[in-house]
Amino acid sequence: MPESLDRVRERLELELRSEAERIQKLEHGLQEAARQHKQLERSVQEQLQALQVQSSPAAAAVVSLGWLLAAVQNLAKATSLEGVFATLAEEAHQAGARSAIFSLRDQTAWCCSTRGFKRDEQILRSLVIPLGSNDCFQNVYETGAAVETKAAALGSRELLDAFEPPERAAILLLPIRTAGSVGAVLYCDWGEDGPLPVEALKILAEFASAQLDRLPATSTAAQPQPVAAPRGPAEAAAEAETATVPAAADELKTQPKEELASTAATSAVEEPVPATQAAESGVTAGESAPARAAINLDKLSGVDRRVHKDAERFSRLLISEIELYNKTKVAEGRKNHDLFQRLKSDIERSRQTYQKRFGSTVAKQVDYFHEELVRSLAQGDPSLLGSDYPGPKV
Repeated sequence: MPESLDRVRERLELELRSEAERIQKLEHGLQEAARQHKQLERSVQEQLQALQVQSSPAAAAVVSLGWLLAAVQNLAKATSLEGVFATLAEEAHQAGARSAIFSLRDQTAWCCSTRGFKRDEQILRSLVIPLGSNDCFQNVYETGAAVETKAAALGSRELLDAFEPPERAAILLLPIRTAGSVGAVLYCDWGEDGPLPVEALKILAEFASAQLDRLPATSTAAQPQPVAAPRGPAEAAAEAETATVPAAADELKTQPKEELASTAATSAVEEPVPATQAAESGVTAGESAPARAAINLDKLSGVDRRVHKDAERFSRLLISEIELYNKTKVAEGRKNHDLFQRLKSDIERSRQTYQKRFGSTVAKQVDYFHEELVRSLAQGDPSLLGSDYPGPKV
């Protein structure tokens, strides 16, 4: 019996609905496939961008132990305070960061070396930041710990105007220690597109600290050598001899007053100073003998010996800073034999800093500050200090 018209219509409608559902499922599947394709495309693009960043010189420096070793070796070749600062700033810049070194004096951060900024370095070196007005710098100075922050948290309009860090840029402040205290701060920032190589920069700052403490051992010339213009790592490596990595300097240790008094009374050994030794040290007849002739360090205890060496090291750093910030006055003072008159305020302020640090220790037996003033600032000739120089305090 032929199928009725109603049944045929009902069957066709069912088939049409079934086909429509199948087509709808296919459409959903295509939409899901398109979504997954877009996700895959984004993932591939992100991975390609990451590979491009890793292939850049800056990123390669972050992960390359070879670069880090070369940077440490360049720091090991620096033979002056200014040389260490300039090399550290250059190596941090080679790692991809804009960098600046701030020397800390009199509760103030003085910019003394920069790399990577738009403004001329000579202009930036006039930047002075009171520690009391900047919590980040103050924190580094007081705690000796690194500070990671953003531009908005720096709290120094002078610094922001001078450096113009991007709003979202990562900023890193690292302590640089000299003779056991934070004597400088390394400032680094990197743009919004990449992270700072924090661990590598920390290693460089720590090694720079060790190199500053090592300077007395590496300096052999009585006359300080002029610091050349900043050089790139490759040029520095080609010009300098191969350097070994020194161990970090021993931290300054203190003793109870009673123990200091007893060791001071028993350990000092006076020895006559031959005329040749006096002449070589720049001390004329009638002046106090230099420290190494007056004190036999070999007969002191290990702790006392370290105190003497730290006092000598600290005095060299103080005199280096005087030279660093007063090059014109130093040159004129040497020429006119009136260094003390021209640099009186700097010399007396640095001496006060030295006395606060070592005036009550066993090192007070020797005026290391005077010795270094003659050796380095006066180039071994006490007459360059001038007739108004009061002489040693011991």
